[in-house]
Amino acid sequence: MKVRHCGAAAVAVLLTLAGAPAAYAQKDAIEITVDVIERLLRAYTAEDSEREKVAAEREDVEARLRQFRECASTFQAAGGAVGGRLGGLGAKAAMKAKCGATSEEAFLKEKEKLEKRPEAAALAAGGFKGGQYLSVKDRILGFLAGGSGYSYSAAERDALNGKKADLNRVMGAEASRMRVAYGPAVADDDRPGRRGRGRRGGVRPNVWTADLTWEHIQDLFSILYLSGANMFEVEYKPGEWTSWEVKESCNPDERTVAERAFIGLDPDTSDYAQWWRVKSIDYFKDESGKEQADTTVLEVLFKYDKDQRQQLAETEAQLAAAKTRQEREALEWLRRLQRGWADLVRARGRMPGEKEANELMVPAYWGMFWNFAALGALFGGQPTAESIKGATVGTPNLTTPAGTFATRQIRFRAQDGGTLEYWLSEQVPGGQAKFQHTEPPAEEEQEAQEGKQVCTVNVTSMELVGKGTGAKSELGVM
Repeated sequence: MKVRHCGAAAVAVLLTLAGAPAAYAQKDAIEITVDVIERLLRAYTAEDSEREKVAAEREDVEARLRQFRECASTFQAAGGAVGGRLGGLGAKAAMKAKCGATSEEAFLKEKEKLEKRPEAAALAAGGFKGGQYLSVKDRILGFLAGGSGYSYSAAERDALNGKKADLNRVMGAEASRMRVAYGPAVADDDRPGRRGRGRRGGVRPNVWTADLTWEHIQDLFSILYLSGANMFEVEYKPGEWTSWEVKESCNPDERTVAERAFIGLDPDTSDYAQWWRVKSIDYFKDESGKEQADTTVLEVLFKYDKDQRQQLAETEAQLAAAKTRQEREALEWLRRLQRGWADLVRARGRMPGEKEANELMVPAYWGMFWNFAALGALFGGQPTAESIKGATVGTPNLTTPAGTFATRQIRFRAQDGGTLEYWLSEQVPGGQAKFQHTEPPAEEEQEAQEGKQVCTVNVTSMELVGKGTGAKSELGVM
């Protein structure tokens, strides 16, 4: 069984998703220099390596803990007979002889020790003390993800930009999971009103290396799964697809049309596995002002193992039997999380500029880090029914390029002080017709570009432009 661990790292990600940096003691704050970045890279690599070792050992502890619980449950069920005759000490001795322990405490302590090892390895490899490592790592991840609430001196920015390629190579996956539409990632041009998604604008490598390919895919997945735009999304049925136009009012020269399609269940696997297509067409204007486009097509296989399916079935059974509202809400959130905990086990893609699709290598045990749908559920859980009711501003008929739909319009305050709006509809796959994030007015004065007006309020929208059924593979995966 694969054990999903959400500890200190998850808390740090959650804080970044909320738009606020993690809080560390002042004594832990150190200036980010090239030397500190190189130490951080060594520390991060050591932490990652140790975490892999710990994962295997944690799995062993979990297996022994499950065996103990099963044994203890059986023992206690018959326990009136044994415990009643032998008394407390006698019952404990009998349980230890039969089950190998008298309580879960030893297993929990063993797990606690395991959880401390990755950070200890990082501190040793990077020469950090106390909370210095976590503080520096948090700020660097915030820089890579474009998170709000972080500040850097000019010297720190120079150091970070100079080592950005190395940082993205080592920390890019974690940084991508932290990018959200609550505060769109800032591109190299970080002037107010010039925010971009980084991968747009026609910038294309001469050769799509494995690292560059996955970095490109990470950014695309982040928009679709971690943007906050799909907070109210319901499940797609096999064959259903939707197409969305994503654009920013302060960046009219660029837009993206993104497609999500549930192609179907994989016919060649014994476990439950789903083929999905993610397609994006990034439009931009070249130096002459002519619109150009880059197209990415990716078809990926997400697989649930036997344990994951069993856990989901148990949760659904508990949900059906839930008697209180608190139980239902907790189990509904858990079910949403578990439905997203599928491993990415295969990927085939055609990157911008490529004529043929290529099989992308997915390293063993690596696919679990691509659980973007689960992370979206974990850190973007749905509001309560009362909160949704209070945020409902109307039930308009919304006209989009995909048609006119009866919707429920919901509006919340965003983490950055702006607004988040959703138009939900039962008439479209996924249950949503439009999302819009209006940022607060820019505080800094801006210089108008030649021939353009100053943009003071940026609006990011994600609107349905197409939908349908009967989705088929474009790259020949099934």
